[in-house]
Amino acid sequence: MSHRIEEKIDIHKHNFFYLRNWLLENDAKELFPTRTITSIYYDNDNFSMYKDSIEGVLPRKKLRIRFYSNSKDQNFYLEKKISSVEGRFKTKEKVNISKDKIIKKIYDKDYGECNPKVMITYKRNYYFLKNTRVTIDNDINFASMLLNKNSSRRKIFLNKLAVELKNSFNYSRDQMTKDFPFNIIRFSKYCEAINSLIKV
Repeated sequence: MSHRIEEKIDIHKHNFFYLRNWLLENDAKELFPTRTITSIYYDNDNFSMYKDSIEGVLPRKKLRIRFYSNSKDQNFYLEKKISSVEGRFKTKEKVNISKDKIIKKIYDKDYGECNPKVMITYKRNYYFLKNTRVTIDNDINFASMLLNKNSSRRKIFLNKLAVELKNSFNYSRDQMTKDFPFNIIRFSKYCEAINSLIKV
């Protein structure tokens, strides 16, 4: 298990090309072609993962099924993103399902029975600069997986980028701020989707 630090930076969607040009001008390497990612997030009936994330509780986790629409990798993955006092890490395992038959229930030892809540789709660009992996998520949209009166059935498009910096745990946040002179923010696509779509 390898812990890492992760920081989000605040960039408006209109500044996508500015950010990409800044990365390339600073000799960032593009790691992969742009991929379209879909993540289905799970939570229990009390939305405990959402609430823990909003409150900054440690430890906490997010639970999702992820797949890639325009990639050679056509597999589905069950991922757990765990935040702890030691740092953050992710577990990932391949699952044998299809787009037409998403898992209805997942049992988690900390959160109990969890069901699909929201589907989030976006385009991701991957870069590597100053030993840091930089991901830029663009064209982000949310859709509810719930069919009840507390959930909006319309698709929501987010008018911002989700930009994440990831590095090993021995790389200081102060150094990351110097290497990447942007505003650091707290941001979660899952929490943003719940806030936009579902009355919790």
